[in-house]
Amino acid sequence: MAIRTLKPNADAALDLLSDVVLHPSLTGGDRAGPQARETDILQIQDDPTQLAIGVLLKTVYGPGHPYGYREEGTTEANRLIGRDDLVKMWQSGYAPGNSALVITGDLTVAEARRLAEKYFGSWKGATRRHEPPPVNVKTSRAIYLVDKPGAAQTFVLVANLGVPRSTPDYVPLEVMNNILGGLYSSRINMNLREEHGYTYGGFSSSCIGVDRDCSLRVAGCAATQPLRRCGSCLRSLSESYGPAHGGRAEAVERRFLPFACWPVRVFRADCQHGGRIVHLRFPARLLPQLPAKIDAVTAEDVQRMANTYLHPETSVVIGAGDRARSKMH
Repeated sequence: MAIRTLKPNADAALDLLSDVVLHPSLTGGDRAGPQARETDILQIQDDPTQLAIGVLLKTVYGPGHPYGYREEGTTEANRLIGRDDLVKMWQSGYAPGNSALVITGDLTVAEARRLAEKYFGSWKGATRRHEPPPVNVKTSRAIYLVDKPGAAQTFVLVANLGVPRSTPDYVPLEVMNNILGGLYSSRINMNLREEHGYTYGGFSSSCIGVDRDCSLRVAGCAATQPLRRCGSCLRSLSESYGPAHGGRAEAVERRFLPFACWPVRVFRADCQHGGRIVHLRFPARLLPQLPAKIDAVTAEDVQRMANTYLHPETSVVIGAGDRARSKMH
């Protein structure tokens, strides 16, 4: 939950926010929420990219894991949700020990503390964080096809489990990912777009989570020739074991630096990103150290990250598109 206001209205804004958090009405007559979610579900079902992501989550995490399904749920499940379910969720999920109050703006520490104590000081409840359960699924090389008749392109994902944000390899791992597919000039895009013309763009990214088993490393793009694109993507992952030359690594570090340092900039100006930093337990002391840590990454470090964390032999491949048109069979 979030609220934006001018400094003169800070008291009134925090009063309103605390009332919503601590005393929600959760009336059963409000259908705006369920109807909006049903609309989101319909949009997802019409989008090959989102369909591929949905299959990816079930494949990597397993259907019994909380991360194994989309948070939007299904149309049937949303229609069955009643007020008792909402109250139970609020009681278990909205508690001081499982929450963070992030305040940004023209406020001193003393002013922010006064507001927090005044409007949230009486908040009682569970004092421990909710931790995600471990993942018991072990992925192996497999291809999953999602037929979406009429789709102009096929969206292909290649992924496996990653590592948590707390890993000591966080910075060199992100630098390695930018060489692989985090930038326009990265290896995947140069291979798939510039060399072969299979796609408008290919990428790789880290879906960082708190727990070791709740992170993903993903490479994907839309393509008109999915089977060739899939093979090229896997080759790009395999070729990441090849050396990252010093000049290339340094160039990527320079491009990555302003993006990687976003927590330093936006923590003071953007409450949403500040909340994500808290959620991922990003140590505040690390923020000002990021530029120096990124600058210290060497080509050898990048090579070590590729050897340690990229495993194309156990990655799952998901393709979503028109099976007949793209000849995915």
